[in-house]
Amino acid sequence: MDPLTPAALLQFVYDQLKPWTDARKGLLSLAGDPGYVLEALADGPATFRVILAWAGDEDQTGGIEQAGIVTNQFEVWLIKAKGMQLDPGLHLIKGELAFLALLGDLRQTVRAIRFPEEVTNEIPLYKGAKQFEPELALQLPTTGYKMTFELIAAIPYLVLS
Repeated sequence: MDPLTPAALLQFVYDQLKPWTDARKGLLSLAGDPGYVLEALADGPATFRVILAWAGDEDQTGGIEQAGIVTNQFEVWLIKAKGMQLDPGLHLIKGELAFLALLGDLRQTVRAIRFPEEVTNEIPLYKGAKQFEPELALQLPTTGYKMTFELIAAIPYLVLS
């Protein structure tokens, strides 16, 4: 496999998660900016949305840029509408699509992805999950968590003649 570009990384994760979301009647999207969470407002409480975003990279060569090794960060968001319930927090632990059960299953699924070992460290490293930022959570009738993963990879380079 060629060195990993941000587009190739997201495509690889997307292709791995598509069967998971389809089997659970969820939706899968790619995002390029923070406004992407707004598309979840159109979803009803009977479904959920997974959103993938590339969150940048950091040099891992210790100043030897020609080596072309970076730590890519990518985010996997899980967003679900709360719906109108007497106890809206119950959707976190009860129901066919209990939110926290989905979140745990999604995290396990991403951690099971194996990238090509010839250009990556193969296993995405889980860096944690966070709820929506408070100012966003107060404005949206949804529950959402962002999980962050890292993947060390070789990056493409050009040979100039």
